[in-house]
Amino acid sequence: VLTDVERKLKRKFPEPWLIGLSAGGRGGFRMIADLPERFQGFICLANAPESQVIPQLKGKTPVLMILGKEDQMVPLAIARQQALRLRQQLPQLVYREIPGDHFFLLSEPEATFREVQRFMNWVKEQP
Repeated sequence: VLTDVERKLKRKFPEPWLIGLSAGGRGGFRMIADLPERFQGFICLANAPESQVIPQLKGKTPVLMILGKEDQMVPLAIARQQALRLRQQLPQLVYREIPGDHFFLLSEPEATFREVQRFMNWVKEQP
């Protein structure tokens, strides 16, 4: 869609950020596997990539994964393991855990926003 708009307006827009929450986080990993050059970065909240997607993730797309320390829907042991595997494919991965459960975005909005803002600023500083 963005490419069509750029073509019609004869203007190039900066790459957007991709943000996925819960199941949208899993889908976001598939999107950056298929279209890594289309996004400035990817922010995954409350999920981790599927094992079969990890080998497909290559490139320089910066990724932030944030999970709630008390998440019962996405076990931290699995998320941590996936993050370690993912870091081999994407060296610009940042993994964070904050207080809260699967819905930490609602219960800890300030902590979530702080991590997201810190990550986005870090990405903008990269050459």
